[in-house]
Amino acid sequence: MCFELIPNELFYDVFEYLSSVDLFHAFNGLNIRFDNLLIEYFQVRKSIDFRLIYKEDLNLIRQRYLPVFINEITSICLSDEDTNPNEIDLFISRLFPLHRFVNLQSITFYNIYSAEKINRILTDLQRISHLTVLNFHQCQFEYDLKRFLIIMNSIWSLSNLTHCCLDLFDGFYRDLISPTIISCSIQNLSIKGLKCGLEVLSLLYDHTPNLQNLSIEGSQSDDDHQSLPIMYLLNTLTLKCENSSRLFIPILRKVPNLTKLTIETTKIEMNGQQWENILRKYLPNLKIFNLKMKYEVIDVENIEDQIDHILDSYRTQFWIDEHKWFVRCFSTTGNHGNSINIHTLPYRFKEISLSINDTENYLIKSTCPNNDHYLVYNYVQNLDCCCNTSEEINLSQIQFPNLEHLTLTLPYDDYFRYFVPQFDKLISLNIHMFDMGADDNQLLQLQLLLDQASRLYYLKFETWSSVLSKAGSKNKKVRASWKINI
Repeated sequence: MCFELIPNELFYDVFEYLSSVDLFHAFNGLNIRFDNLLIEYFQVRKSIDFRLIYKEDLNLIRQRYLPVFINEITSICLSDEDTNPNEIDLFISRLFPLHRFVNLQSITFYNIYSAEKINRILTDLQRISHLTVLNFHQCQFEYDLKRFLIIMNSIWSLSNLTHCCLDLFDGFYRDLISPTIISCSIQNLSIKGLKCGLEVLSLLYDHTPNLQNLSIEGSQSDDDHQSLPIMYLLNTLTLKCENSSRLFIPILRKVPNLTKLTIETTKIEMNGQQWENILRKYLPNLKIFNLKMKYEVIDVENIEDQIDHILDSYRTQFWIDEHKWFVRCFSTTGNHGNSINIHTLPYRFKEISLSINDTENYLIKSTCPNNDHYLVYNYVQNLDCCCNTSEEINLSQIQFPNLEHLTLTLPYDDYFRYFVPQFDKLISLNIHMFDMGADDNQLLQLQLLLDQASRLYYLKFETWSSVLSKAGSKNKKVRASWKINI
């Protein structure tokens, strides 16, 4: 069949599998028909993602396409990442200030490194009446109490905002401060990179009274939990905390209507019976429970007996019969420390680390009646992996098929290929060299991985060997079309 004879409807179906950037790369300028197809498609799709775009392409889109469908756009994603610095300033110009997108409902920003820029953006967003979703991801700037309060109050002033994610970090974990303005519209709030104590949480809830879904990182404090109000409307809660249960237990006392709870802890050792007592006492309506715990152990002589004892506490009627909640326990003992990791199944966290070498001993068990269940970790997008052992180990056949970001230490062994069977979704790759005297085998492994990572955009070498500088002369197949940050 002639390519030109394919009906528009089939092209629209194909377009659904491509990113905004790939669409413009593939079809822009082919002929008038495809230019019109792109315009019509985005008028219907109503969203556009400008991450991973070159400056020249962004200018072309702004000049040729945006004026045609700017009134139809409801969702935008922008980034100031190292690969496309100042993209946000380039996009938000005098010609296209944000308030020109009159029907904009959702906007997401990545990698903003200036509080002043965030404030300029928020000032412009005040003029958009339909905005309901606002996300700031991986943003870093110097923490200043007054400037941050201005940011919080500006966000809480957006009259129709219902969903907000604040991922702000300056290299240190700072304490969150509450806005002084009340928002009756915000129902879904996620805050990362800032520690939230009980007193601040109390103020935050007072200024966000209709909050239904909340995600925070807790800080240990001596605040009086009695001042924390009962949060009747809250039905979904995500908590990340370490060192002590003194933060999350007082919170769980105040959320009687919670139906979904996700908790990630480090340095807190609790067994299944302790969790059962808490959940039975405070959360009678809980339907979904996602748990991820990691803590250090001292006595490793009877580590398998310890794990069996831990798992038995998760085999009660409450866990198995009433809720069908299963857990997997993974222990690591050796020269680099002794730890136990416990998580519920299926694993519903985006990140995971895996380090396997000849100096460590590993043991993995679960409460599943069938050990072959829940081996595919579909939710994991970020994997940090060091897999280099000459010994046979029992790690089941766990797989991570949906990775987008991979940090990998070379060389790797055959177990790594069991864990990661495909790389078709991989966007970024961060390489560490296990042996600074890299050999041809490491270069071959890297080449094989690159050949299978068709969507790879970002390649970074954390450690660099002089041998890699010779890679171009040894292997001409190494692609150079991806941006590389070294």
